[in-house]
Formats: sequence, structure tokens, C-alpha cells
Amino acid sequence: MSDDHLSATGAGGETVLPPLRRRPRRRKAVYRPSYRKLWATLMTLALLGGGGWLLHLQLTRAHYAVLLEHTPLCVLASEEAASAAVEALKIRHAPNAAEAVQFREGEVRVARAWGLHALVTVEDAVEALDAKLTAVIQGAAIIVNGKPLVLLASHAEAWRAISLMQERAAVGKTGVPTVKERLAIRPYTQAEDAKSPLPVMTAEEAADELGHPPRERYHTVKRGESFYVIARRYGTTVEAIEKLNPTLSSSRLDIGDAVRLPDIPAPITIVMRPGDR
Repeated sequence: MSDDHLSATGAGGETVLPPLRRRPRRRKAVYRPSYRKLWATLMTLALLGGGGWLLHLQLTRAHYAVLLEHTPLCVLASEEAASAAVEALKIRHAPNAAEAVQFREGEVRVARAWGLHALVTVEDAVEALDAKLTAVIQGAAIIVNGKPLVLLASHAEAWRAISLMQERAAVGKTGVPTVKERLAIRPYTQAEDAKSPLPVMTAEEAADELGHPPRERYHTVKRGESFYVIARRYGTTVEAIEKLNPTLSSSRLDIGDAVRLPDIPAPITIVMRPGDR
């Protein structure tokens, strides 16, 4: 047997057990961080934070450009300024139908200007855009007896103008207001450089223009003109001019004389059709 299992006898005859052997204590594992990994982690976080901050600045402080398709035409400080420049250009060419203005060169839009810093004011942007773009109005024309007379922003505005004329003609009368002439409303595209541009109007202005009462008309005499020449020019007769100008004579016209012409009738005549009984 080993000595560990031997007992000893004390002075009083008592049995004394041998001392027990203790197992050696294990040292607790101590975590020692790697400073290299710690610094790498800190540097990564710093780079990510700095990149995020730069991205935030770029997104919040980036300028805006007016683009033709994908080509920048001018750069402004904010989206509101860029949009205001485009709107001001449309109003310049069609004050009463700005929403109907397009551009012949292509689609014009506003977008962020990455890396562009040549800023201009709204006024300078309008001038720059006007020099590079050709405005085209895409609206609806009111056609009377085959001749287009006025241009409005849309079909809805054109019909509203006709309705306004009918309502005004029906005040104090009985029956159903009806347009006497052959009337049509057609899509119409007009460029700013058109030879005979139609006046672009609102519904109220078109109703006033097309339903006005007869208007007086005069012609200023030029060298070599006579009643016959004037009548041919305005599609009337010599007798009608002589009747309107009893104090003038065709053989004694002086340069600068004002010759009264037949009144300009309203382009559209509203008549009252008897209603159904």
C-alpha cells in the first residue's frame, strides 16, 4: 500500500490520518485584448463615420441643375431656384398657358448637380435657357368656320370658354344658347417662332375675344390709296366705305386720313334655340 493510505497512532492511541494532497490551483484565464485589432476597429469606425458625414454634406448641400435630357444647361443653388427658372421661362413665352409649354429640343427637368459649382442666379438662368431652348405650346385651338382663332392650355379650358359665352348670352333670355358658326376644338402645337401665332388666352379672355360686340375699325390712308384699294384690302365694297365716310371723297384723300371701315363682327355668334316644351 502507498503511504497515503497508512494511518498513524497518536500518543493517546488515536488514529491519525495522513494529510490529504491538494490539487494545484488552476490560474484563471485573463483576457488580454489585442491592441492591433482594437486600433483597426477604431480606424474602420472612423472611416465609416467620416464617409457617412461627407455623404450627408453632399446630399444636403448639393446644387441643382436644369437638364436637357442628360446635359446640364445651368446650375443653381437649390431645387426651388432651378424650378423657378424653368417656370419663369414658360411664363415668358405663354403667360396664360405656362403649363402647356414644352421645348422642341427635348425634355427639360431639374436634378442634383454632382460636382458642378458654376452657380447662376434665377434671372441669369432664364436668359441662358431662353437662348438654348425653343418653346413649343401644346394646347387646344378654337376653330371657327375652319379657321383657328385662339389657343388655350387644354381642351377643358377651350370648352370652358365656349360655356362662358353661352352663359353670358343666355342672361335674361329664354331658350337654349347655341353657337351659330361651325365650331371645333382641336389639339394644336405652336412654336414660338411661328409666322402667324395664335394668341394664347385663358378661358375668360377667350370668351371676351370671341364673343365681343361689333368693334369699330379704321384705316390710315397711305400714298396712292383710294376707296377701291382700301375696299379690296379689307374685303368690302366701295359703297360700304362711302356710306360710312360721308365727309370723305375717294378723289380727295390725303395721307394720314382715317377711313372708317365696316365693324369687326364677333367671331362667334350665340343664338337662342327654343327649348323643348
